[in-house]
Amino acid sequence: MSRDYIPLVVQLGGGDAITKEQLENFKRQLDFLYVRDFENVKILKSVTLENGFEQEARAYWSGLTGYLFYYALLHRRDDGIVVLEFVLNSTAKSIMDRF
Repeated sequence: MSRDYIPLVVQLGGGDAITKEQLENFKRQLDFLYVRDFENVKILKSVTLENGFEQEARAYWSGLTGYLFYYALLHRRDDGIVVLEFVLNSTAKSIMDRF
């Protein structure tokens, strides 16, 4: 719910593919769009696929504006959940088109 994006991206597995400079630039862009911490989060859509795979979309927002949308492709295994792909975007369409 806080706008602490860098640990989120690293925890979801994006830290290996993105440089520290790119992460800082990403954080600056999101801080410009979202000036307050998020007050609400809801799952928009969750789809259970075969063999432990799932898709999930969430919306985060504060007040009447400032929506951030999240998508993840997950794999639930005996040793935990693996995030195979994730996307953060300011538009719902770019997230919902993944379903």
